[in-house]
Amino acid sequence: MGIHRNMGEPPHRRASGPASKVRAVAAALTVGLVGAVTAVVSSPTSAAAGDSMVFQVDGETVQTFTVLPNMQSLQFQAAGGGGGPSGGYTISGGSWGALVTGTLALEPGDELLISVGAAGEPASGWDDASNPHPPLGGWGGLGASGGNGAWDSLEERTSGAGGGATTIQLVRGGVTTTIALAGGGGGAGGSSSDPDHFGLGGNAGYEGRWTGEDGHHGTVGPLGGSGGAAAGAATSEGESGHGGTDLGGSGGGGGGGVKGGAGGGGAQGVSAGGGGGAGSSMVDSLVTGASIAPTGVDFSTNGWDYPPNGWVELVVTYKPAPTMNVAVESASILEGGSIGWVAASLPDDATGTVDFSDVTNASSPIPLGSATVSDGLAMLAQISVPVTGLGTHTIQASYSGDPAYATATATITISVSANDLALGKTVTASSSFEANGWSAQYLTQGNTQSEVGHYGFTTDPASPTQDAEAWVSVDLGGEQSVGGVILVPRSTTATDPANVDGAGYPQAFRIDVSDDGASWTTVETYTNQSGDHGARTYVFDTPATGRYVRVFVTELGPEAAGDDGYRFQLVGLQVYTDVPAAAPASLDVTVDATDAWAPLVDVAALDVYGVPTGQSFGCDVALTSSDSVDRILPAADCSSWTVELDELNPASRTFTATLTTDPSVTGTAAYEPPSAPDERAATVVAVRDARLVGDSGVVIHADVAAAATQISAAAVPLGTMRVLEGDTELVRADVQEGTATLAVENLRPGIHRLRLEYLGSAEHLPSSAEVTIQVRGADTSPPTTSLAATGGEAPVATLWLAAVVLTLGAASLGWSAVRRARVRVEGPAHD
Repeated sequence: MGIHRNMGEPPHRRASGPASKVRAVAAALTVGLVGAVTAVVSSPTSAAAGDSMVFQVDGETVQTFTVLPNMQSLQFQAAGGGGGPSGGYTISGGSWGALVTGTLALEPGDELLISVGAAGEPASGWDDASNPHPPLGGWGGLGASGGNGAWDSLEERTSGAGGGATTIQLVRGGVTTTIALAGGGGGAGGSSSDPDHFGLGGNAGYEGRWTGEDGHHGTVGPLGGSGGAAAGAATSEGESGHGGTDLGGSGGGGGGGVKGGAGGGGAQGVSAGGGGGAGSSMVDSLVTGASIAPTGVDFSTNGWDYPPNGWVELVVTYKPAPTMNVAVESASILEGGSIGWVAASLPDDATGTVDFSDVTNASSPIPLGSATVSDGLAMLAQISVPVTGLGTHTIQASYSGDPAYATATATITISVSANDLALGKTVTASSSFEANGWSAQYLTQGNTQSEVGHYGFTTDPASPTQDAEAWVSVDLGGEQSVGGVILVPRSTTATDPANVDGAGYPQAFRIDVSDDGASWTTVETYTNQSGDHGARTYVFDTPATGRYVRVFVTELGPEAAGDDGYRFQLVGLQVYTDVPAAAPASLDVTVDATDAWAPLVDVAALDVYGVPTGQSFGCDVALTSSDSVDRILPAADCSSWTVELDELNPASRTFTATLTTDPSVTGTAAYEPPSAPDERAATVVAVRDARLVGDSGVVIHADVAAAATQISAAAVPLGTMRVLEGDTELVRADVQEGTATLAVENLRPGIHRLRLEYLGSAEHLPSSAEVTIQVRGADTSPPTTSLAATGGEAPVATLWLAAVVLTLGAASLGWSAVRRARVRVEGPAHD
C-alpha cells in the first residue's frame, strides 16, 4: 500500500544477481497481506486521495481485497506471467504476459479475489541453470496455468514453459464474476544446434489483441517445429510443448488464459522447435476503459527480480466527503430537561440515514435515535431528546453514506446545568428581619454574594449566646429526590461592609426533610463549620426524598462587626438532586519529603468559591511530574500521591496537579531532590615528563593517582586522559597502570598552555593539571640525538630548539605545584 506511480508502467522491482532459481517463490505482498488475509484501506482525508496496492505471486494462493464503504471506484492493472526462454543458443529472455487495465465502480460490501500468475520456468541451461526435470508452467488462477516445457538430456533442445494467467474476480451480493483475466506468455522452443532458428513463445496482449500472439515456428522447412496457436488450447490451461525427435528442439509450452495457448511443435534432425502460443485475455462488461498490451517484462529485463511473475495493482478512488453540520434546539439545559429536536444538514442530493448519539463517554455512547435524510436534512424531531448528567455533553451525528457520498460525522456540545430545586420557591423561617435589604425570600433567588440593599436572610432579634436554635425551610412544591444543598454565606464585597466574611454562618446544624412541613427526618448533621471561604457544598451520603427541606441551626456563627449579638444569616440556599461540583480558583500542591526519593504530594483547593480551603478533589485530580520517568502512585482514595523519583536525574522538577472536571484548574509545586553523595575516590594528575618531537610536537607522560580514603590508596585509576588548549581537545589516550602517554602534534611556535584532564571512572573522580609548552624555531641542522624532559635543576650542557615549563595543578583539590624542566641534549652537541 502507498506505492504511487504511473499506471502505464510496471511496478518497480529491485535488481538481483544471476538467476539461479527456476521456481517462483512466494513474494510478500506490498499491501501487507499475510497468506490470504484481507487488505483493508483506511479512508483518506481528501476526496482526491488514492491508495495504490500491489499484489504479487504468493505461492498458489488466492488473495483477498475488501472494499470499504467510502471507496467509490478502482483502477487496476492485471499482468500475466511471462513465458520461459529456451535452453540453448538463444539470448531471448522469454515472452511477455498480457497487461490488462480498466476501471471498476465499487459498491459497499464488494470483495475482490486475486490470483497472480507466475512465470513459466526457463529451460535447463538458460542462464547457466541446470534443471533435470521438464520446465513447469507458471501457476494461474481459475486453472489458467501455463503449459509445461519439454525436457531433453541436451539442454539446447529443452523448451521453456508457458506463463500462468492472472485473474481478478468480483464477489458482489453473493455472486462471483470474473472481471479481468490477463493471459500468460508462451514458452520458447528448443533451439537444438541451429542457433539462427528457434521458435519464440507468443506474447500475450500482442498488438492489443485479446487472443495474444501465436508462437513462432522453428527452423524453416519440413524439419522445424511449428509455433503453437494463441488461445489454441481446449481449456484455460496452456498445452505442454511437444518433444523433438532425433536431435530436434522441443516445442514450447503454451501460456495460460481464457483459452490457453497451444504447445509448440517439436523439431526433427538438428532443427529448432516452435514456441508455445500465448494465452488469451478478457474483461467483463462491468469494467470501463479497458485496454490490453504486453507487459514488456521477461527473464532478461533489467532491474526485474527473477522470474518475471505477473502482478495486480489497484488504485482506489474514494467518495467525496459531504459537508455536514449538526444543530439542537436547546444547547443549554437544566438537569432533567430536554435538548428538543436535533438535526443534521447534508447536500440536497444526499440519501441514507443519520444516527444521533451522546458520545460524552466514548467507550459507552448513548443512542438517541436515527433519522432518514430527505432534501438534505435528517431531523430527530422527538418531543424530548433527554440528556442526563451534569456538565458538557457531546452529541454526534453519524451519516451512513450513499453511492455518491462517503460516511461522515459531526458533533455539537451542549451544557447540562444543575437544577436548583429551591429556585423561586417559598421560604419559611423561625424568625426573619424583613427590611433594609433583608428578606427570607432572597435565599431562593440564586444569589451568590451579598450586596447593599440585597444582603440576604437574617434572624431577628439577635441572640446573646451562640447556643440558640434557629431554622429556615423551603417548600419545593412537590416531592423531590434531594442529594445535597449549597449554602452561600455573607462575604466581603465592594458593596457590602468589610469584615463580614462568614458572619452569621452556623457552626452546627442539621439538614431535615419532610413530606408535610410538620414531621421532619434528619438527613445529615454538621459541626465545626465556617463560612469564611465562600459557598459551602454539602452532598448527602444517601439521597433523601421530601417536599420540604430545612436547615436547623443548633449553634450560631460569629457575629458581624458592630452587631449586638449572634444571628443565623445566609445569602443563598440551593437544593439539588445532583449537586454540581464546585470549582476552585486554584489548587494548592504541597510536598512532604520525609522520604526524599519518594516524596508524598497532597493537593487541596485554594482560594475557592464553592469549596472551603483544604477540601480534597480526590480522583478528579491528575498529578504529573516534569521528569517523565518519575513513577506517580496515587493512594487508593486519591487523597495523596507518592512520587518515586528518577534517581538517575537528581535535578529539580515540578509537580503539576490538574483538576479534570470542568473548568480545568491547575496548581504546581517545585521540588529539589537530594544530592546523592559521590563516593568515588579523589585523584590528582601529575606530569612526569614532556619530550619534544621535531619542531612542532611534544609527548607528555602524565600520572594519575587516587588521593582519598574512600577506596584503597593502592587502587590504580583507569579511564581516559585528554589534552586541551582552551576549549579545543588536541588528543586523548587511555590511562594504563596509572599513566597516560599523550602525543600532541603540529604546535605552532610560541607558548602553549595545555590542560590535562583525567575524565574519571566508576571508582575515581576527575582531576586535572596544566602544562605550559614554549615551542621555538628549530635549528637548521637536523639533530642526531633524542630529547628528554627531566625534573629538578640539573646542569644543562647545551640548550637548543625549545624550553618547556610545566605548571601542575588540581584546583578542585586545592593542590598546586610548579616544576621547571629544561631540554637536555643526550650525546654530542652541535655547534
